[in-house]
Amino acid sequence: MPAVFGRPGRRQDTVLAKMVGSTWLLGLLAQYLIVAGTAYLPLERRQERLLRVLSEVVSGPAREQLLILHLDAALPPDLIEAATRSLRLTPHLTLSIQHSTSGSTHQAVPLLRYKRPLHILVWYTPLPELLQTLCNQWKPSSLLFLSLGPTSATSLLREESLHIVENAVSLELIPTVGNSSDLIGVYTLFPFSMDPHKYLGHWERSTFGSWKALFPDRFPTFEGHTFHLATWIDDVPFFYGDASEQKGISITILEILSAKLNFTYTVTLKPPDLKWGTLENGSWIGVLGMIARNEKNFTVNALSITSDRLQSFDRSVSIWRDAMTVFLPRPQQLSKWLSIFQPLTLIMLACLALVTVIASASQHLQVRTTYTR
Repeated sequence: MPAVFGRPGRRQDTVLAKMVGSTWLLGLLAQYLIVAGTAYLPLERRQERLLRVLSEVVSGPAREQLLILHLDAALPPDLIEAATRSLRLTPHLTLSIQHSTSGSTHQAVPLLRYKRPLHILVWYTPLPELLQTLCNQWKPSSLLFLSLGPTSATSLLREESLHIVENAVSLELIPTVGNSSDLIGVYTLFPFSMDPHKYLGHWERSTFGSWKALFPDRFPTFEGHTFHLATWIDDVPFFYGDASEQKGISITILEILSAKLNFTYTVTLKPPDLKWGTLENGSWIGVLGMIARNEKNFTVNALSITSDRLQSFDRSVSIWRDAMTVFLPRPQQLSKWLSIFQPLTLIMLACLALVTVIASASQHLQVRTTYTR
């Protein structure tokens, strides 16, 4: 029998309202039971547990890494001392994350950036804008952060600024129901995955004893993502051709990578200003300017390595080495009878003349004395 759909009557409205009200009450009761059955650890105990795990991390999987400890300026003095003490046996650099618009973090030290250190962020109040500033200044390759305040720092994993960070992990207390376990969860995020947020497990030395176990590859595949390249198709033998077909060493490497890592790409025929990329008046222009302005993702053109480019961009390993030669005009050929004296300085020539005169006079006196006898 076909069903007939229409507007319910008044009695049906009353029954429906009672059903909705009952469902709401049951949901509220279920939430109350879950909250009542959850024994949250006191903040002090959670802080102690997190710092103990941090100490185990730096003495375990990160023991061979250069460490930079960034402490939230909002941390109370006792927590700053406790966080510093947890790394007391490991050489590290300690910096402060300032909550100000004039300078949120310390300026990056170029030498430390090239060493690819592990940046440890200890928050009290996690702020995405401060994380963005730190990533812009340091361009870290490895990040580990935790929050000693009431707010979790794991949500920062979803920030777009971390999508270009090679390794990123957050430590957080695992919420449990019915007991007061103090297990610390290890979380990361796979930016291009369908299910990006990843729980790696609760912290144990045996489970996360190696660097690769703590920091798994966050980019095993790009899931068909389309990257937009800043290119100039006038770079023989690396990148040349036309809009329909590109050739060269760089395009061959790009095609292999796209097939291996599952991504597609678009190219740019030429930069708007027809420049390769230099720093002018504090701003990048040319091919690199499009990347600096976030208009494009990366480039595969062959660009030389300079100090300015190293400070502002990440680069791949070198795929080409070139040499430069200095040419000078050839001097006129000297007379052959002067060629023996030309390499000698005036002082040397004077010494030779003086020695010749003295030797001749001495020989003359010796011969004269012999004949006189």
